Amino acid sequence: FNYKKKQYDKAYQYFDMYIESSENTLIKDYVSDKVKEDSIIKSTALLSVLSSHASDNHKGVVKHLNEALSDTSTKAVIVEMGSKSYAALGDTLNMLRLLDYGLKNYPHYEYFYSVLIKYYNDKGKFRESLNIVKVATNSNPDNRNCWFIRGKVEEYLNMPDSALLS
Repeated sequence: FNYKKKQYDKAYQYFDMYIESSENTLIKDYVSDKVKEDSIIKSTALLSVLSSHASDNHKGVVKHLNEALSDTSTKAVIVEMGSKSYAALGDTLNMLRLLDYGLKNYPHYEYFYSVLIKYYNDKGKFRESLNIVKVATNSNPDNRNCWFIRGKVEEYLNMPDSALLS
């Protein structure tokens, strides 16, 4: 109800309560096998993450992220939301972990390689950036922006011949 009304903060509270109650030891002991197989938990976790993201509740996104990632149809988007939430929370290690995971599993998804390239360029780590931009150009050979970025990174690394080809 709250989710459809776009009251995402309230919707998150109810989704979170449902998930938390399913993990309660009294309930787990009583219906332990059924709770583990409860497909509603997976959907609820996904809705919880979506609600949290829509209401800028980054801790809420991270709280049920692992359960939400079991839904393969939206996995790339959920990984993106998780990495953004970790970034907002200042958890760079987990942000990079999710971005690397996203790049390896969804190399065509522009968000992962663009954020990683920017991150490494900003840190002056052009070798790491070049490795990522190579994945991007190999996965997206028709994307002019990827080739332009590759040429710029190669230029930063003093590779003028490669930069001209890119």
